[in-house]
Amino acid sequence: MDIKTFCEQYGQRRRPVDDVLGKWRVEQVDSFLDNLIAGGVLLSDLAIGDGLRDQISPELLKGFEALMHGKADTYNEVREILHEKLALGDQSVLGLVNKIKGQIGENMFVKEAPPGARLAEFGNQEGWDVAIDRADGTQYVQVKMYKDANGVLRHMREVQEKVEKGVITDGEKAVNHIDFAVPSDIHEEVVNAALNDTTLRNIEVLKIDITADQAGSIVKEGVNNVGPDALEHFFGELLGDIAMAGSLHAVVNGFLLYKGAKEFEEAMADTAFATAISGAGFTAAMVTEFILEASRLGGPACILVGVGTRAFLSRVARSRWRFADFLECSIQHLEAQMRILRTVAT
Repeated sequence: MDIKTFCEQYGQRRRPVDDVLGKWRVEQVDSFLDNLIAGGVLLSDLAIGDGLRDQISPELLKGFEALMHGKADTYNEVREILHEKLALGDQSVLGLVNKIKGQIGENMFVKEAPPGARLAEFGNQEGWDVAIDRADGTQYVQVKMYKDANGVLRHMREVQEKVEKGVITDGEKAVNHIDFAVPSDIHEEVVNAALNDTTLRNIEVLKIDITADQAGSIVKEGVNNVGPDALEHFFGELLGDIAMAGSLHAVVNGFLLYKGAKEFEEAMADTAFATAISGAGFTAAMVTEFILEASRLGGPACILVGVGTRAFLSRVARSRWRFADFLECSIQHLEAQMRILRTVAT
């Protein structure tokens, strides 16, 4: 058998060198984009909110900042306080929820108020929580995040009595009138009740675009995320990042499919493979964040560990695929040689 006949019978797997080099270039570009996607998802997640796990919402952090004045200015400091309250028991947690809930309401009111609104300098300021400087004077407002309108009305009467006695001040200046701001779901009821009460008729009742339950849920969610529901929340955040990365990997492979660099089955398989490897990298990054949550190096370390883990696993997995292809080719080569030997023997 001459070489020409051999190639005709057993050379079906031959490929032009340009095809091999083109395939290699696509693999290099694909690998680079996959790692870039994983790094981008990690970086964007770290830049928004409370790191990768997002246990503490920005609204909760602002509530702690305003209430504790320097003692809880970072997500880690808030996390430590929540852990302490959880260790002390349900009563401590409930007290914290009520305090922060009120502060969240005050922050929301100041955000919605006209320019010139300011929170009281001290958290224990008696009688009012927010002052709004206007052209005709200063409007003082007491914010109450109650579920029950009757509780607000009772407090309005108490504050009104103190105003009449002149015991409420803004620094050295006596405050002679205080209005109230209440959650949106009880606003109308409080307004109607105040109009029917001669002692409260002159008090303006303002509306906050949030309910007491909504404000409370912001605090409870943070407590649960670092306590009872920490594991469930961890996997929820992990799945969210994986879903985002999967979408981006699909876009990349869809583009390569459109350009003819990949076949449909190959693009689908590569998308699934890249998403799975990215998920492993995200898991490593989140575990690293948990270990280093009190360290300033936590953020950079998470990105390095996440992208590094992904690149390592990708290289190992692709090497095994190539080894499998090598074994397949070797087996086919041996089979071809065996057929030649049988032909010669016969």
